[in-house]
Amino acid sequence: MEVWTTKDGRRMRVAEMSNEHLLNAHRFVREKLVEIENFQRNAFIFAPGKDTMAYDDFEATYLDSFERQARLTLWTMILGKEIARRGLRVLEPRIKLVQIEIEDIRCTEYGRIIKLKRR
Repeated sequence: MEVWTTKDGRRMRVAEMSNEHLLNAHRFVREKLVEIENFQRNAFIFAPGKDTMAYDDFEATYLDSFERQARLTLWTMILGKEIARRGLRVLEPRIKLVQIEIEDIRCTEYGRIIKLKRR
């Protein structure tokens, strides 16, 4: 029995969610997955230097993102299965994947200077 927790803390079985709530929850989870993938794909462009204290926090956040991604992927499957069972059409995420393209990187003693490509 899968139980969804709403943002206000209420808990309900996925099978008992209204169609609208189910579809919105599924889209919400998929949008969070896009945010995580955007972070993972582009994080090292803006990451602090490895020899700084800030890098430890960055690295912990980066590694934690994979655990969050696994949990959200599971929820996408759970909610998607219920959507399919009901014969509903999924809502597309409103957030898109971002691929940052780098034109040039220069390293200085104080950090990196990154020139991004414009589209």
